[in-house]
Amino acid sequence: MSACLWESVWPTVEFFLGIGYAAGVVTQLFHCRAWEKQKKYFVLDPPEYLLHVKSKKRSGGQAEQLNSPPAKAQTDPASSVGLMQKDTDGEVTALDISNRGLAELPAFLCDGSLPRLRRLKVSGNALTELSPALLAGGSLSELIAGANQVWLLPDELGLCSKLEILGLGSNRLPALPASIGRCAALRTLRLSDNLLTELPGEIGSCTSLTDLFLAGNQLMSLPVALSRCPLVSLNVSANALTELPEGLCAGVGSSLKTLQLSDNRLASLPADVGELRLLETLNLNGNRLRELPSSFGRLGAVVTVGLGANRLTALPHNIGGLRSLRTIQLGENRLATLPESIGACSGLEDLGLAQNLLQCLPRSVSSLTRLRSLVLAQAKCAALPCEVGKLTALLQLELSGSKLEALPAEICELAALLSLRASDCRLVTLPEQLGSLSALQTLRVDGNRLARLPPTVGRLQWLKELWAGGNALASLPPSVGLLSQLRVLGLSSNQIETLPTQLCACARLERLLVDDNRLHRLPDELEQLEACRELGLSANQLSEPPATLPPRLESLRLNSNLIGRLPVWPRTPAELWLHDNPCWGGRVAPANALPAGRDAGEGRPLVAVLLPGLVRSYAHGEHWRSLFSRYADAYELRAFMHVWPICGSVANNFNQEADRAAGHILDLDKLRAAYPVREGRSGVAESGGFEGALRRFAVASHRLHPIGSPPIAPDVPMSSGWLRD
Repeated sequence: MSACLWESVWPTVEFFLGIGYAAGVVTQLFHCRAWEKQKKYFVLDPPEYLLHVKSKKRSGGQAEQLNSPPAKAQTDPASSVGLMQKDTDGEVTALDISNRGLAELPAFLCDGSLPRLRRLKVSGNALTELSPALLAGGSLSELIAGANQVWLLPDELGLCSKLEILGLGSNRLPALPASIGRCAALRTLRLSDNLLTELPGEIGSCTSLTDLFLAGNQLMSLPVALSRCPLVSLNVSANALTELPEGLCAGVGSSLKTLQLSDNRLASLPADVGELRLLETLNLNGNRLRELPSSFGRLGAVVTVGLGANRLTALPHNIGGLRSLRTIQLGENRLATLPESIGACSGLEDLGLAQNLLQCLPRSVSSLTRLRSLVLAQAKCAALPCEVGKLTALLQLELSGSKLEALPAEICELAALLSLRASDCRLVTLPEQLGSLSALQTLRVDGNRLARLPPTVGRLQWLKELWAGGNALASLPPSVGLLSQLRVLGLSSNQIETLPTQLCACARLERLLVDDNRLHRLPDELEQLEACRELGLSANQLSEPPATLPPRLESLRLNSNLIGRLPVWPRTPAELWLHDNPCWGGRVAPANALPAGRDAGEGRPLVAVLLPGLVRSYAHGEHWRSLFSRYADAYELRAFMHVWPICGSVANNFNQEADRAAGHILDLDKLRAAYPVREGRSGVAESGGFEGALRRFAVASHRLHPIGSPPIAPDVPMSSGWLRD
């Protein structure tokens, strides 16, 4: 009777248990990724438990009731719960037990308990091998075992005749078994970030293989047999390839659409590269290419090309044959010119030419009417052609670090331009029609030789960022107050004596940076800058603190001025820098001020500056002279150098390993000459300023110490060391 009672009660119990499990599904889905979007999946108990309670459909469609409650699972649910999918017969077809810390596969995966298992995910565990029994079943169509420690694949892999997707990325595989060639159904093979040094030739027998991922291995070559695979995507980036096999391009030319070969050691491309008729994406960044074959111009379907960080000196004359080209990256090469045929790439939208040897652009560039981004940073261009004004679709123009002395007036015809960056050039003036760039949002002209900004700058109604620091500006045009959208105004390191009161009308201004100028007074209307959160006024000539402050100000720098009294405001900013002012006297600087320490008995704060010490020409000291002289009166400077005599060049990263091995001798006399000591009125070297600070190590050279070693004589060959006070 009790059995009958149990049979009548159990369906109700099972119903409420199902509700509890459904709630668990919802919770789990917020914290893990579902296997796929399927019409039906269940979660969510130890696999042994699920195998025990699975029910089979009756012909009438009702689930069969168990005569007794399920036995308690023998495994820890916290370590075994996963995502699972079952078919209409209740058989498990998909299982995800990723990220469970498993050192080996559960026994039920290898003993035939899941005969219909098709898809298995075991990624993110600590597996060192895959069980031959798991593979021998031959039922799997998808196996994802990435991010483990697998170092060996069994030959039974060849028994997986139904396997379509195999993911083994981020493991420790040094090789693949030859039996992989028997996986005739394999479509996707992911082997990135392993230790592969070669691929078996049998991989060419995978006649269904379309996607092959091999990035981050140690491959020096690819087998010619790959040309027999109908590859659509091939990624071999970050390996050690020196060449591509002849015939590969011709073999996959009718199928390949994506070819990733960045960060290898390719010095050339095969002559048949033009056979890749369907290729859309080609990434060759970070190789050693010196030239491109003439067949390169026949890649008529290519949309994106990456050729940056190579050694190219010229492009093929038929580059205009890339009629589908939208993006090409050519930065960090040795290009001195561009072929006129570049203008035939009428669909080109992004052209990257940074860090080349370009003296000028071809006039045919005017035909690139769809160009949206033009990057010429750190090029050798001294001028831009007038035809640049015809690039009416241009949104970004990057010219920073070039040798431009002026911008052509035609640049003001770029009505769609959003960003103009011309920092660290040699600009003396800006076009008077600059205000015609009605869509401009970012303007960077810092680090030039500008003496003024054109008054029309006030017509840039959408301008959000204006950077003009490091110039020779003596004033700002009053029209700057019309920049109603301005968020950032950077004017540091100029010669500005006053700020126009109209500037305070920029109600959305959040950062006003006027450090290192010659300001002696401030506008009384600063409180009108309601959105301002940062105000930089350090290293000026202010004798009085500002009378009012913006209401939302969070950071205020007033250090290194001539302020004689402590300020009093209704609300003090959270970060206030006041040190190096007469009003501060001998008080200790605030905790948030730089620097935090002082020399005993001296009123100026002590600053320790670590200088780069790659001593190559012994003339590098000139780079730091202006910086030290600027702050000589405000700080007590101490300079430290990590010394390393070198002879390499910038092109090969100074050939650091060779320099270390050679152990060149540091010439202390030349080092002293690079940092001459300035004698003060008392006949001794002044402690402030560039020369005074550098005297600390130039004179005390007998204290030369390699890192981690006892003192040695200065003339002993060395690779690195410290010159310290």
